[in-house]
Formats: sequence, structure tokens, C-alpha cells
Amino acid sequence: MSFHPTAEIALEQINFAKRFESLCRKYNKPEGIARIDKKELLNRLQELGYSLKYADRCVYLIEDWHKDIKSHTVFQLRYDIFLGYFNISVHNEFIDLNSGNFGSVAYFLDKELTAPGMPAFTSHEEFKEIAQEVMAIYEDFKEKFLLAFDNEQS
Repeated sequence: MSFHPTAEIALEQINFAKRFESLCRKYNKPEGIARIDKKELLNRLQELGYSLKYADRCVYLIEDWHKDIKSHTVFQLRYDIFLGYFNISVHNEFIDLNSGNFGSVAYFLDKELTAPGMPAFTSHEEFKEIAQEVMAIYEDFKEKFLLAFDNEQS
């Protein structure tokens, strides 16, 4: 299995695998929130300055990065787990990102990762902290992907 080369370059440049592993270790909680207020979680995400949509336990961030590139980043909220997925289309075709699941992407890039699972939160505030770290990774990936894409095109 292989990644789209531009995506692989960008992910390696931002040290995605190690950053994701660190996030999972930092937020590895055996117990979660008793009750998740989805509206509160969406508010916490919107406080970060993104225009998001919520449907069926998923938060969608859809952005045009470039005239030929669109990102459909999905954050799935299952109980107290924060699952992220990259979905990127170039010229209206989705590129191969090994399912796009952050965990799968990280393990594809570094087979020796030992992360204990996906990041889990025990409060709405902790959820926002995870979201901030995930969005920093997202923004770094976007920047490096666009730079690599522009270099490919020239």
C-alpha cells in the first residue's frame, strides 16, 4: 500500500506520526465523560475559528485549499473518543491516504509506533485541547501539502 506522494511528503515534513502518537499518549483516558453534549463540543470547535457542520456523530470541516484541491476533514465523536480523518481531493479525485484515519496514517508512516489508542477526553475542556492540537496538525499538513503540490506543478 502506498500514499499519494505529495501527501506522504507533507505528513513526513510535519512529523505527523510522532505528533499523533504524542497526542494519543497525552489523552489516553480509561474513563470518559458520562454524557457528551454534542452542541457544547461543536461550540468548542467553532471557538477555534472554523466553520463546521455536524451530522450523524461527525463534524465536517470542508475547505477549498486551492483551486484544484479540496479538504473534507472529518472528526468522528464516538463516546469519548476523538477520531480524525483526512480526505483530500485533487482535481475532483480523492487521493490515497490509507483510509485517511489519523491512526492508520500514523502507523503507515511509522510501523514502530506504540500509541495506546485514539485520544480520549474526560471533559468538554479537554476535548477542546485535543481539538486545538488536531487543528494545529491539520494546518501544518495543509501548508506543507500545498507547498509540495505547487512544487510538483512547476
